Amino acid sequence: MNASTFYNEGVFHSRLPDTFFFVFNLKFTKFLSIILLQRSKEYYLPLVVLICFIIPTLLPTLWGETLWNAFFICAAFRYVWTLNMTWLVNSAAHFWGRHPYDNTIKPAENLFTVYGAVGEGFHNYHHVFPWDYRASELGFRFNLTTIFIDLMAALGQAYDLKQVSTEMVISRKHRTGDIYQYGNYGRYNPIHSKTS
Repeated sequence: MNASTFYNEGVFHSRLPDTFFFVFNLKFTKFLSIILLQRSKEYYLPLVVLICFIIPTLLPTLWGETLWNAFFICAAFRYVWTLNMTWLVNSAAHFWGRHPYDNTIKPAENLFTVYGAVGEGFHNYHHVFPWDYRASELGFRFNLTTIFIDLMAALGQAYDLKQVSTEMVISRKHRTGDIYQYGNYGRYNPIHSKTS
């Protein structure tokens, strides 16, 4: 006997926990999301090919671009660029750049990665304050991820967003940051004298 018995033979022929689960706890939206999740796993590869390659190739042909150019620029080059910029976050941003928050760890603020990955290169901040959803002290500047999360919060889809306080950022810069080597950096510029 299982939950399908509830639908096929009626309430009294199914197990009581299954009956309570389906009658009282399962909302339609949760049921629909489970079905959509199963379908997305089932059709993942065709959807990736469609969204990543076919649509970006066919769309430019509507304004007269050749199919060859559309594929190589809008699909292949974009895909390869995105992959490389994503990988740069975990390679270049762990080796080269500034350490304004903690100079004892390898992750750095790499401006090339910031521009290439559209905001994900603020790696020193991210590793010092991993709970801050913004992943950057600088707010919206070059950080599309923060803009998207803030938009979802405005629409009610994201909530309880954690941020680091200004005092904590300044304190951490004074304690372990490279403020003497790189000068003032970020929104909250510490004074050039360490306090004990």
